Formats: sequence, structure tokens, C-alpha cells
Amino acid sequence: MEIKYTKKRLTSYLALGVLMFLMGIFTIYEDSFSIYSYLWFTLGALYLLTTYYERKNQYITIDNDKLIKHSIFKKTIDVNDIKKIRKYVSIYKIETSDKNLKINKDIIEAESLYKLEDYFKKLNIKS
Repeated sequence: MEIKYTKKRLTSYLALGVLMFLMGIFTIYEDSFSIYSYLWFTLGALYLLTTYYERKNQYITIDNDKLIKHSIFKKTIDVNDIKKIRKYVSIYKIETSDKNLKINKDIIEAESLYKLEDYFKKLNIKS
């Protein structure tokens, strides 16, 4: 099961990446020795790479009793090891005996959030 990012997040990251990248190209063309030109270019490229990564690897994957949070450094929790799931206003905090994992509900697509909540209910773990 995939828990997806909101389309708003992905679209805004793409727009920012394109804007910064084009700004960098424009400023390099206008003033080739400015550090800010390369900074715009680099930030734009980083945003575009982040957008690509987040589209390819959605926020969370639950597969074979493993909960994987995709980020620069993947965080994996075995579902059978979960001791507590704490529900706060905008996050879930999942605790095992040796690991903690925070899931930000604000960046999850609405349909995926319902799937995640149903999955947590099926686990029948105390909050």
C-alpha cells in the first residue's frame, strides 16, 4: 500500500524548481561570475530532483509487514514491533521498543490518509 503526497506539495515543488532553475540560467547568462547565479541554479536543480524522487517514491510504503518512510534516509519499521501509535493534530508518532517514526498528516493525500487510518485501526494497537 502506498501513502501518497498531496498533489499540491508535488506541484508547488515542481513550480519552485522550474522557477529557480530558470532564474539561475537567466542570471548565469546575464552575469556569469556571480555566486548567486549558481545558487539559484543549484537550488532549482535540488527542488527538481526532490520532486522527481517524491513522485517516484511516495511518502510511505507498507509492504510485507514493513512500514517504510521514504526520505533522503529511508526509515523502516517492522509492523509487528509497533508498541504505540500516538495521534496528534497533525502527526502520528509510531513507537517501537527502539525506534520512533513521525508521520506528518498534512502532506498526505486525503484518500491515502483514510487508508492509513484504516490500516492503523486494523492493527489494533493502543494509542
